[in-house]
This record gives sequence, structure tokens and C-alpha cells, in this order.
Amino acid sequence: MNLDWKSLIVLTNPPVNPRMAVIYPVEGDNIFMVGLLGIGKTYPPTDKAGFMEFAKQIGVVEVQEIIEKSKPVSSIFGYREIGSRKYLFDKMKKWPDNFIALGDSVCSFNPIYGRGITVVAMCAKILKSQLENNRKTNNPIEKGFDQSFQRKVAKANSFPWLIGTSEDLRWPRSEGTRPNPLTKIMQKYVNDVMLLGPGSEIATRSFFAMLHLLKSPLVLFHPSIILHILYKKLVKNIKKLIK
Repeated sequence: MNLDWKSLIVLTNPPVNPRMAVIYPVEGDNIFMVGLLGIGKTYPPTDKAGFMEFAKQIGVVEVQEIIEKSKPVSSIFGYREIGSRKYLFDKMKKWPDNFIALGDSVCSFNPIYGRGITVVAMCAKILKSQLENNRKTNNPIEKGFDQSFQRKVAKANSFPWLIGTSEDLRWPRSEGTRPNPLTKIMQKYVNDVMLLGPGSEIATRSFFAMLHLLKSPLVLFHPSIILHILYKKLVKNIKKLIK
């Protein structure tokens, strides 16, 4: 199948459309992985008719067409995740000695953002550093090592958690404290950056660098990105005035 793109990603549109699609090649140009995702209780069906109807409701004709023109090489598989969860182990006054927790047991992220493994790796690096510091002084693991580690893990989780939950709270069904005005402004700006993606390499690279925790959100405020967003808004307003 000849396509003019390397991968097709259709993001959700809060709070209107909670559906999402991801299509990308996994073995050259012959086999593609097709993933349909939904937010809240919008579950993609695993039967053929329901799967196709869900793809249609995403609202991007290319998604439906590529599925219709392709021959399935497996059954449709599905799984459900209840959302992001964080446990405040660092706040516990009593903690079992020589016991630590990290990864999803401490903080589990919405898998749609693809940062869970990254955060686990960050926490593993923290553990390695703390153990190496003890080894250098030829001391056994000191009392309080575990609680100290849990505080560092909580700190490492805080920024990815803020990014993910700020986006999740754009959906009315999400549970949690509603975003403040500043957060709402940031949500709108990040959405504008994402919309630049198809036509802007720097916006795409910057967004994914932030999403996968390679760089801070400040990367989204590159002058070229800001000017591009302002230009699009200016053109949009001019078109409204002309009409």
C-alpha cells in the first residue's frame, strides 16, 4: 500500500470527541498496527462492525479508508484502563524497613501519553544513584533510605503527573480538582501547538520532546512556534472580518 505519510495519529478533541486513532507500519510497508482509543467510557468495540463504526466516528476519512482497504492479519484485541492514579507513599508516617515502591505501584499514568516507561526509568536511575552513594562510603543501607527514596520518587513523578492530569481534566468526566485559569490558558496553548504539527517540524519535535520528558514545556515557547500560532490566529480573524 502506497502512502504519503509514515504514521497517522488522530488525537482526541476535548470535550467534543473522545476518540483517537494511531496507525503506523510495523514491518516495512506491508503490515500496519491500527489502534483505536477512547477516553472515559467510550470503548472501541472488538467486533469488526463496531470497530469500523468507531473508526468512522473519529471523523478523519483516512482512518476509515485504510482499515477498509487492508486485510486483517489478526483478531481485534482490546483492553481497558481506569485512568491515572497516584499513591502518596512519601506522606506515610510509618513505612516498612528495606521496602521501596516505584513504577505503576506509585504512579500510574494514562497510557495514551506513552510516558510510563520513561518515568520508571527515571526512578530506577534515582535508585541506582542512591545505592551508589552508599557504596562509596562503604556504609550499609542507612535507616530511612527507603523513605528518602520515596520522597525522591514522588518528586520525579510530580511533573509528568501535572502534565498528564492537566490534559485529562479537559474532559468533564475526569475526577479531580478543576484546572485554574492559568492551567486552562496553557491547555489551549498546547492544543494550538499540536494543531501546528502537520505543517511545522519544529512544533512537532518540540511537542514530542516535551511529551516524552526529554525537554521541559519551555521548549513549546520557541519564537518560531509563537509567531506561527499568532499568524494563524491573525489569518483566522481576518477571514472572519471579510465574511
